[in-house]
Amino acid sequence: MLGILLGFATQQTPASPRVPADDSEVLERLPRVPTLFASRGKAAVARSPDPLSAAIEARRWLELNRAESDPRYLGRAQAVLSPWWHQTEPPIEIRLLRATVRQSLHDFQGAITDLNEVLRVDPSNAQAWLTKSSIHTLRGEWAEACEAVVRLTQLTSRLVSATAAASVLSVRGQETEACGLLRNALKENPTAPGSVRLWALTLLGEVDTWMDRDTEAELHFKQAMELGLRDGYLLASYADFLLGQRRFEQAAKLVEPETRSDNLLLRLALAESNLNPSPPMFQEHVRILGERFAAARARGEAIHQREEARYQLELLHKPARALELARENWGIQKEPADTKILLESALAVQDAATVEQVRDWMKTSRFEDRRILRLLESQRPASR
Repeated sequence: MLGILLGFATQQTPASPRVPADDSEVLERLPRVPTLFASRGKAAVARSPDPLSAAIEARRWLELNRAESDPRYLGRAQAVLSPWWHQTEPPIEIRLLRATVRQSLHDFQGAITDLNEVLRVDPSNAQAWLTKSSIHTLRGEWAEACEAVVRLTQLTSRLVSATAAASVLSVRGQETEACGLLRNALKENPTAPGSVRLWALTLLGEVDTWMDRDTEAELHFKQAMELGLRDGYLLASYADFLLGQRRFEQAAKLVEPETRSDNLLLRLALAESNLNPSPPMFQEHVRILGERFAAARARGEAIHQREEARYQLELLHKPARALELARENWGIQKEPADTKILLESALAVQDAATVEQVRDWMKTSRFEDRRILRLLESQRPASR
């Protein structure tokens, strides 16, 4: 798993707020948060900025952000860390969490700077090496990613280190080796924590999808789901698999309860757009997505450019805007999904230069996503 996602014109403006027609109208149902946890927050930390207490709370918010794919939890984690956010030498546990938040905000260089300092002080910090390997992998910095994985192998469990290694192998033309490594590690570690097994199984599902092994991919996604752990990344990956299989009703059912998450609401709208007739809420979901992406841009955020590009291409049918967003996103990160939306947008506007850029990247990275390779092959001139 390489990552732990809507505009109208080039110059974005905030969408106008919608006024409820009736005082009884429910605008949104917020998730329940344990009372003790919810009672704490930025104000409490500001009164008594204890690094250990703040680290515990920020970690909890980050766990909720991961489970729910709700960016508000990320904001709460950042708020908890605010007393130390601009410090050049914060406590080491705060610095590690600040790196995690920065990673989620796509401030990858800031995250790497923090992680390097954590590792200078504590070279055996497994979480720092793991986060560092993830960031370097999604940026296509293979040597640095491999170095981080090697260091991690000496510090953590077999399944964690195997999954981190497989994340790098799977995008370097060694998908078969990555899958074999994951299967063996899962078999050898049946009592590993559920969260680690979920990570490994989700990655297996993704790699099988890239390799057109649909039966195996679905098996692994289902095994991950059966662990009973909420995980927004898993839901998005499984939904994308179902969308690729044109199983739109199943994809919609999978993510229908998850509309707080922009990523999952996008998958729901994509599924609904392919149903005939479209569900009554389809246009409302498209409108809400547009407002959320516009609001994010007004706040200066650019963490969902890939999803916004899909929104523009597949829901608004504006490929030129989709390509602009996909290019901006690809300049920051180069996960398989980033490459795919860049290529799809370039093909939609017949941008031959960008298509060749993707072709060159696939050769350099040695990545073998067969969906992307088929799209590239379709653009080759017929032989005489």
